Amino acid sequence: MAAAFAREFGGDRVVVHSAGSAPGESLNPAVVQVMKEKGIDISNEAPRKLTDQMDSTPTSLSRWVVGRVSRVPGQAGIWTGT
Repeated sequence: MAAAFAREFGGDRVVVHSAGSAPGESLNPAVVQVMKEKGIDISNEAPRKLTDQMDSTPTSLSRWVVGRVSRVPGQAGIWTGT
C-alpha cells in the first residue's frame, strides 16, 4: 500500500521499489479492494523479494517495515504490535 501511495502522489518525482524479505505468493485481496476504493489499481502488482540491487544507488531511501497485521475480518491492516 505504501508503494502504491508513493507512486500515486510522488508521480515522476519518485522511483519506488516494493519488496519483502519473505514475500507472499499473491496480493491480499482485501488490500487490492481497499486500494481500488481509493482509486488506485494494484491488481497487476505481485509480491517481490528484496534484493541488494534495489537500494544500490538511491538518492533517498526510505524503508517501511511491516510486522504482523490482524487477520480479523473487518480489521485488515490493523497493527497488532506482535
